Amino acid sequence: MSDVMLCGILRMPFNDDGDMHLMQLKQACREAATQLESRADALAALQTAALKVVNETDRIHDNEPWPTKYRAPYGAIVELRALLTKQTR
Repeated sequence: MSDVMLCGILRMPFNDDGDMHLMQLKQACREAATQLESRADALAALQTAALKVVNETDRIHDNEPWPTKYRAPYGAIVELRALLTKQTR
């Protein structure tokens, strides 16, 4: 099951009829869906930063003369490292 489907199911409305256990279940479902969505956003940011590193590395390797083509794209790597550090906390 995809995360999108799971979030849809977790956010699906249902009648709790004032039952405390069902009200707690409904709240737990909403919180789980929110967590899934925030993690999906964080993963998208990491994927974007990683792609930026790859693209910048390819550009440098393809377009620059010999000594320069082997340097790392420092700015893109710093951005990716910051996102990865944020994810491990």
